[in-house]
Amino acid sequence: MAAPTRLRGIPALAAALLASVMMMALLYQYADPRWMTNDDIAMSMVAHGYGLTDHGSPNLFFSNVLWGYLVRAIPAVHGVLGYSIASLTALVIASSTLLYVLWRLETGFWTGLLVCALILARPALFPQFTINAGLLSLAAIACWRLYARDRSWPALAAGCALFLAGFLERNHEALIVLILGLPLLPWRTLAGLWPCRLALVLLAGILVCATWFDRQSYKGAEWTAFNALNLPRAAFTDFGALDSLEHRPDILTRYGYTHNDLELLKHWFFVDPDVADPEKLSAMLRDLGPLPAQSDSLSKALLGVQMLWYSDFVPLLTLAALLAIAYRSRRAAISWALCVLAVFCLGLAGRPGTLHVYYPLIAALLLAPLLAARPAQRAGPLLTTAIAAACTLNLGMVLSQAGTMAAGARELRTALADFPHETVAIWGANYPFEAMYGVLRNDPAVQGQRFYGLGVFTLAPFAVSRAEQLAGRGFPERLQSPEGMPILANDAYIARLAAYCAEHRHGQLQALAVQHFGPLTLSRQQCR
Repeated sequence: MAAPTRLRGIPALAAALLASVMMMALLYQYADPRWMTNDDIAMSMVAHGYGLTDHGSPNLFFSNVLWGYLVRAIPAVHGVLGYSIASLTALVIASSTLLYVLWRLETGFWTGLLVCALILARPALFPQFTINAGLLSLAAIACWRLYARDRSWPALAAGCALFLAGFLERNHEALIVLILGLPLLPWRTLAGLWPCRLALVLLAGILVCATWFDRQSYKGAEWTAFNALNLPRAAFTDFGALDSLEHRPDILTRYGYTHNDLELLKHWFFVDPDVADPEKLSAMLRDLGPLPAQSDSLSKALLGVQMLWYSDFVPLLTLAALLAIAYRSRRAAISWALCVLAVFCLGLAGRPGTLHVYYPLIAALLLAPLLAARPAQRAGPLLTTAIAAACTLNLGMVLSQAGTMAAGARELRTALADFPHETVAIWGANYPFEAMYGVLRNDPAVQGQRFYGLGVFTLAPFAVSRAEQLAGRGFPERLQSPEGMPILANDAYIARLAAYCAEHRHGQLQALAVQHFGPLTLSRQQCR
């Protein structure tokens, strides 16, 4: 039977796009979308020049600079910023493409719709750029699968464009999902088609050029300080080097570091070169040895595999396993093996349990049996019922979480209504960025707040912190000034700051003023 290109008189592609938009609109009737992590908020600030940043920049750091230019080119619509528009558009395109391909591959109307609804629910209400990149890459694989069957050049071109978009948004995630999807494609068939060979060569060339252009954008003299610190910083904060150093007091003593210095670094304190010294941090990493060779690396790797069964993922992963068994797909089994291997290696490298990295991998496992299935294979009534049950369970979990978080966000926004607009130091996760900065709505008063960040972007040229440092108002200087430094931090962080004051500034920390905003405490601290 020919693959359907129309559904009840509506072109299948238009129907898939309409279905994705309607699903997201229905979800947003229940709760406003909320960023899953504060990384997206930080990149929106970088792109549009507010909050942590002194001015806008396309150098989003986590995404390719070309994606940054695209985001900045999108005008705000009714207060919705270009970054949010780009993120939600990417999600709509990925989900509608997946739905369209599933329908074209004759998986069945309800099977395709329910599976895509299952995948879409969480990232629609909790958008995250890494998840978007993975889903775009997965949509590219689906398009190439369709091209292998139909020899449709629009499917081939769409797949290349989707993978490029995913690569620009988050290259590592796009590549990991591509590796998982490789077994699902008939490579012998694709290799024999010259349009495919040409398209993949062109795509590879574009990816190389985009990567080169991105790296060149960080080569300027203004990025020297940031680049020097960032590589060792990532090893300490992202890949678990601090955990290993805690068991090596000899290395700490050799370079003059204390236990409190480690605590400062672990909690994103990079404003003082005495603590965040790139040369000393790099030297400690060399003395420590390769991170995957540390004594706790295997336990981290196993923890990473165990975290695949995180409660939020149970409906998707259970259904993925059920589909793999029902379709008896060897290709899907290989994708499962590659997924476990990828998660194991991420844990071994020091990154276990990164849930937004896992989500697209699980989505790939869920779709693997359907993409690799023979045309005659379709879900029967029992399997369709199981898919509907998983979709219902997942939707209930996501909506419950969204409702709870929305209520908490309203309370925090009320508590922080009178938060000052002077430059305030924000340490770690003490400020509730996800609650204050919405995906679709932002209070202009909140956007007018100015933050001195102590973490990743501290030395970035566009950051408020860097502008303050260059003006002679850096954090250490402000902390020792007569007026002190306003800082949002809880008691544990203030205790670390007091130890820092004693060890590095030979003074005593005192609070000149304290304000409470609901559960948050803003204090003006002075070290003298």
